[in-house]
Amino acid sequence: MIDKKSRRDKRGLAIRVGAIFLVLALLLGMVISAIPAFAGPARPDPKDKFEMEIQMLEDEQALHVVQRLTYHNRTGTDLESVMFNLYANIYRRQESAPFEGANLESCYPDGFAPGGLDMQRVEVNGQTAEWAVQGDYEIFMRVECPLEDGASAEFTFEYYVLLPACTGRFGVGDMDWRITNFYPVPAVYLLGDFQLEPYSAIGEPFFSEIADYSVTLDAPDTYLVASSGLATPGESENGRRTWTIEGQDLRELDMVISRKYTETTRQSGSGVQLYAYGNGTSASNRALEAADRAFGFFTEKLGESGLTRFTVAESGYYRDQMAKPGLAVISEELFERGQAEDLEYQVVNAVALQWTRFLVGSDASLEPWLSESMANYLTLLYYEETYGHDRFLEELNEQVLDSLRVTVPGNLTVDSAAERFNSQSEYDMIILGRGAAVFHELKGAMGGEAFWAALKRYFQDNAGGIVSIADFAAALNEGAEHTWDDFLMNQLYNIGDYVNQRIEWYE
Repeated sequence: MIDKKSRRDKRGLAIRVGAIFLVLALLLGMVISAIPAFAGPARPDPKDKFEMEIQMLEDEQALHVVQRLTYHNRTGTDLESVMFNLYANIYRRQESAPFEGANLESCYPDGFAPGGLDMQRVEVNGQTAEWAVQGDYEIFMRVECPLEDGASAEFTFEYYVLLPACTGRFGVGDMDWRITNFYPVPAVYLLGDFQLEPYSAIGEPFFSEIADYSVTLDAPDTYLVASSGLATPGESENGRRTWTIEGQDLRELDMVISRKYTETTRQSGSGVQLYAYGNGTSASNRALEAADRAFGFFTEKLGESGLTRFTVAESGYYRDQMAKPGLAVISEELFERGQAEDLEYQVVNAVALQWTRFLVGSDASLEPWLSESMANYLTLLYYEETYGHDRFLEELNEQVLDSLRVTVPGNLTVDSAAERFNSQSEYDMIILGRGAAVFHELKGAMGGEAFWAALKRYFQDNAGGIVSIADFAAALNEGAEHTWDDFLMNQLYNIGDYVNQRIEWYE
């Protein structure tokens, strides 16, 4: 049995202790590099390489996949086995399906339908390997693979992926096939162990290092493919078409495919080629205009995103938006209802997440504020840049006022782990609402110029790596006249003190 709680408690404690040591080191005039033990792994070198051959089985609502993975042991220790995440298996049973109770029935319009992986073959270096699924819902897989530190191994997996008829992150509906987090991906090795993250309906559970991908997808030629990376269609032959998908430095490879798509393109002023796939062109054009402005603004302020292509895809996904590397999956409700303002917000937020979640990685289960709170505040700053300060204040107050007025149960704070929240609405209130207030207080205290300079350092110094609070604090303090650790920690824990004030307007 995997003692996930003990492992996560130890890691959470290590991160908090690292942050405390960082504060003490800075107060004592020590250099930040004196505490490297608490920083996340640097950009992986060499990177892992995924190769996949995928055949779409339309009638069976399934995929047949042959996956080859070149895995490099960068753990600093010899391994007896490698742990993998099998995220799709969370959809095997109704009791584990990642939907809150009130949403479960509506997300399965035709009743519960299972999905997941059916593993057929596992090999290591061409030889049959011992393997076993683990965890309460079979979402982890251990593959025996004695591997010295610094050595590499070639894994081969052959499996079928059954997609459920549902409106979740992973599923099939009238609008599209959402083929996301569908394949075995190595668990991140950190602080002496593989990090096996829970998968729930709340927050974003996915956690992985960057890798390179080379994928072929054989599908009926009536489908268009929106994906991470660069998707190139081949010639139609006998009613089918093979798509080639190439991606470098991706934390995951995701696809949304549909027969209803029309392709719309736009060249961003920042050099990113923009694509939209939707059931019509008017909403697609609005989405691309917002993405163009967002990439221009964030690239100027934060540096390059690492992307050459970004795609917005209309989807039957039940929530407003799902951000993936190089890909924004937007609910068809926002496309079809003509809600231009809501569509713009979700597209811009997905663009911001390309920096906060994918350029720089973090454990979004343990420290969701590092990606989610930051992206939400960056989205609000986009409104200031695009529409002026008054509009920014309107958006800011709409986001944070209610969250600051409500008494939060269970001693939840902005730096709480996702598993501590009882509902998505509670998570949104704290992580998105109060989290935006934390970053606004930080910007106000540091001043805009210093704040933006610190964020740019953070992304440049950690691009391609995995970070924790200590890395963010290091970027805030670098070159600063005084340190910001105490201020940051105080805001993360105590932003709720505003509850004790009578707030009519917040700036």
